[in-house]
Amino acid sequence: MNKSGLNPDYIRVISEVSQFTGTDFLNQLSVRLASLIQAQYVYIVTLDSTVENARVVAGFENGQQAKAMEYPLENTPCQELASQGRCAFNLNVQQCFPEDHHLAEMSVNSYIGTVLTNTLGQKIGLMSALYEKEIPNPDWAHSVFDLFSVRVLAEIERHLHQLALSEQLIELERRNREIRLSSNILHRANEGILIADQDQKIRTVNPAFESLFDISEEQVLGEHLDVSMVDLPPIIEEFPAGRRGYRQVETSLIAIREFNDEPPSFYVKFYRDRTEEQRSKAQLQYRSTHDEQTGLLHRQTFLRELDTLLETFHHDNRRGIYLSFDIDNFKSINQFFGTSTADQVVKSFAHAARDHFQAQELICKSGADEISLFIRDKSHTELEHEIVQFRQFIREKFSAPGFTGSITFTSGAALFPENGASASTLLSNSALALQKAKANGRNTQVLFDQDIKRESERFQHIYKYLSRDGIDQRIYPVYQSIVCLKTRQLMAFEALARWRSKDNQVISPQEFVEVCEHTGLVRELGDKMFREATAFLKTVRNELGLDHVCLSVNRSPAEILDRSNICERWLETLNSNGLSAQDVQIEITENLMIKDPEHALRELKKLNENGFALSIDDFGTGFSSLAYINRYPFSNLKIDRSFVSDIEHDPSSLALVESIINIAKTFSLTTIAEGVETREQADILQKLGCDKAQGFYFHKPMDADSFFTYLSETPKPGN
Repeated sequence: MNKSGLNPDYIRVISEVSQFTGTDFLNQLSVRLASLIQAQYVYIVTLDSTVENARVVAGFENGQQAKAMEYPLENTPCQELASQGRCAFNLNVQQCFPEDHHLAEMSVNSYIGTVLTNTLGQKIGLMSALYEKEIPNPDWAHSVFDLFSVRVLAEIERHLHQLALSEQLIELERRNREIRLSSNILHRANEGILIADQDQKIRTVNPAFESLFDISEEQVLGEHLDVSMVDLPPIIEEFPAGRRGYRQVETSLIAIREFNDEPPSFYVKFYRDRTEEQRSKAQLQYRSTHDEQTGLLHRQTFLRELDTLLETFHHDNRRGIYLSFDIDNFKSINQFFGTSTADQVVKSFAHAARDHFQAQELICKSGADEISLFIRDKSHTELEHEIVQFRQFIREKFSAPGFTGSITFTSGAALFPENGASASTLLSNSALALQKAKANGRNTQVLFDQDIKRESERFQHIYKYLSRDGIDQRIYPVYQSIVCLKTRQLMAFEALARWRSKDNQVISPQEFVEVCEHTGLVRELGDKMFREATAFLKTVRNELGLDHVCLSVNRSPAEILDRSNICERWLETLNSNGLSAQDVQIEITENLMIKDPEHALRELKKLNENGFALSIDDFGTGFSSLAYINRYPFSNLKIDRSFVSDIEHDPSSLALVESIINIAKTFSLTTIAEGVETREQADILQKLGCDKAQGFYFHKPMDADSFFTYLSETPKPGN
């Protein structure tokens, strides 16, 4: 389905057959329906008034146009179809209608169809499809028939009306040389009919004509009829219709002659109201290019129109800015206010952006909560000023139906022509800038530059290696001791992920973990690290007797928030190694609480209730809040290396670390200092009351074999 809500195959068929009318239309439609629903045969037939006989008016037979023919319905699937209104026989039609020998001759085993019923409730035709094998999708076939049955019915009705009327008029002319029309036919006709004599003077109109144009017969009698379009294909014209306003009407004009080589005896003009059909067609066209929710252009339409504009801008040496907006925390708006109100927020924001930046028609909805627009003839400096003003407007005056909160937005910009000469390049670079702005903490604006491009290329480079080689080939664990500062004894060790270089590349854990988080590989990474680290802990305990040593592992917020039964998976891995949750400490950064506080609370409580000790990692480096350590079930607080590195020289760093330790004690948390590189740092931390530490002073991270050797040579507690 496309964004308009219609299957693109529907739109293609409608476009391909729209230029045809009458039997040409029906035959062209049959060919395309056969392809659309994968049928070997498609037939469109008319029924006689007794609904006992049928006449093929159009069809498709295994690559060829069907020939006109008549046949009785008795003992055929068409009889069942005419009776039921719609039916389907899947792989059993020959068994159900053994007397219909044509089915066997045609190797037909399946049959599906629908009845064409006019507004008077009369069954006037059938649409059916025949298959040599099983019907691939009966519901799909029925939906296709339903979609096109109205137009097929209209063409058949028009054909029958014109044929019947022409025959009647010729017969009447032959009898008395005057234009007389059966009032019964005129009154029953659904379309407007006008009759003019050989001098092109209007002689009569039917009630449908009077109703269509809100006019009486007396008002048009004797008027001159333009016959320049006689015997040409139908056209759509707009007519005033009194109180009904203007109507879109399909008209066709035919000349009635007693003999082919004689001048017309009179003229008949048919009027069929196509107003609603044309309106629907216009709406369909609008939906194919615009987002129905906001009234903005779809992205592809926007890009096509922007490319056209950029050609002019390039020729005239003009500038512009491609700007992408993302509404911050839109997921929460959806959750708290509902999708309907969230849609209104997007719509109101889009209209506010369009008006503020005077984007006119060059604005589109490029994502669920993302808006893109093109600003003409503005510099980057002017943009920064405009963004500040727009933020103020959104903060102070933004409103949307049903929404009582406030919003912020993040934006990324790309300059034309500096950052791209085509719409697609500007889109790509603006998206990279937007992504960078989101990573910077949202409610920010970032302009694309080459550093962003290099970061993106670096991201793709790492992802390419991970995709090609796999997590197992590229990532491996190393281990670093966590020691008690008071006794300097080993208490635990942390498993850290490292990049296995095959070509002397240096890729930091921060880089490849971020790639994994953004590409869906983080669960695979986390499971690998947890699986190998717990297996290593089992080996350490079994072979070295270090039963008091615990394992500490980092887990990504993205991994915990993916709602994938992570606690159950971890417990299963531990059980397979003869370990329990009490043997493992889980390190989590505060980003987890920032991204989804409520879900984070539920998951952390579940982990804690199952025995896992939880550590808040890198405390103080982001948006740390005392609410985190008060509300969430943490047992340990890890002091980031950036605070530890200068404590022996910088009084402010010393005071900050002391404050963090005191805060941890207030909440009964064990403190672990990271990045300890000197004995002096270790001694200071011990005096401040820090419980544990890790860092190069004790030893660098080691691979499994080296760390095992190190542990085997380390004195056990009590020795």
